[in-house]
Amino acid sequence: MTFDALVTEKNTARSLYKEIESVRKRTNDIDLTSAAIDVSPLPDHRLSLRNHDTLKGHIDKVVDIDWSSDSSRLLSGSQDGLMLLWDPVSGYKKHVIPLQNQWILTCAYSPKRNYIASAGLDNACTIHRVHKDPEYGESFSTSSVFKGHTAYISACQFLSDDCIVTGSGDMTCALWDCKRATKSRDFVDHLGDILCLSTNVESQMNPNIFVSGAADGYARVWDVRQQPSSQSFYTSGTDINCIRMFPMGHTFAAGSDDGVIRLYDMRADCQISTFSLHDEMKAFASQSQVYRETQGNSFGGSPERSSINTSYSSLYSPGVNSLDFSRSGRILFSCYADYGCVMWDVLKCEAVGMLGGHQSKISQVRSSPDGMAIATASWDSTIKIWAV
Repeated sequence: MTFDALVTEKNTARSLYKEIESVRKRTNDIDLTSAAIDVSPLPDHRLSLRNHDTLKGHIDKVVDIDWSSDSSRLLSGSQDGLMLLWDPVSGYKKHVIPLQNQWILTCAYSPKRNYIASAGLDNACTIHRVHKDPEYGESFSTSSVFKGHTAYISACQFLSDDCIVTGSGDMTCALWDCKRATKSRDFVDHLGDILCLSTNVESQMNPNIFVSGAADGYARVWDVRQQPSSQSFYTSGTDINCIRMFPMGHTFAAGSDDGVIRLYDMRADCQISTFSLHDEMKAFASQSQVYRETQGNSFGGSPERSSINTSYSSLYSPGVNSLDFSRSGRILFSCYADYGCVMWDVLKCEAVGMLGGHQSKISQVRSSPDGMAIATASWDSTIKIWAV
């Protein structure tokens, strides 16, 4: 290709890009908050979550948790080299699953509870088969070990009981067949470490869709039936640490290192809302408190005076660690590096509560599929169950 032809192609691409952006701006004629201005705010009694139980059993950081599809079990993975299966109602441990590699970063429960997956710094995803015996109960065995990534695996999520998706620091996602124990395909578009991904097996609208976030600042939407990403959304350029699909499957939230959560609608192909802890803290700085000092779940109460005097400068980059929606999608739970788990009203874009009580950083928050409980995992080696 000659130099003149190359310049012509660049100008054509630039013109098409501007045309696409123009169409996007015309489509994005209103944000979510403006559209929901006539919706009533949440009544206070819906936000009165209390600590139902504290699950103690790990001796190191709890890095990930996942609910079973029927909400009867809670899976936790820790850097003590163990995965524990809990009964969230009684608080008892049901099973202990030892890992070959203690540097686990992620774990997942399959939709029909036939498999459990774990992955981490060993660059491999291990699939554990669940054996169900009516007389002796459940038992676990290693079904397969998927090796193919050239860097750590940061996230794994089941698309169905037959296949699982992994995201890696080698900038690729991979789809694995659990029955055949083989890789089905790779997803290559990111230009930075993939730090998170999310599927939505409960939604029947987009059963073949998953989303990923990476250190290149892009959130990408993938369809397992086609090679390139079907949609991409650029944030502020900071790492996307966590990403979560809306229960209906047509929207997702992405949390970044800059402390901002952005809500994207795949149908409108644009960002529809933002949630900024820094902006929200200005509104009620006199009532807010650092979660290490709190024992309740709201921004009110009697906070320690030392936590109130926190400088605003430290809120410019609190970093979002984990996200999840309530079953209805009205509440968004978000974990921050230094400020615990904050609850947001999705329609009003307002912080409406906080879950505290942990003695260290909250690494994960997960809402149970039946909507009856919230679980938070922490580096203090405990898991807290929250309920009304």
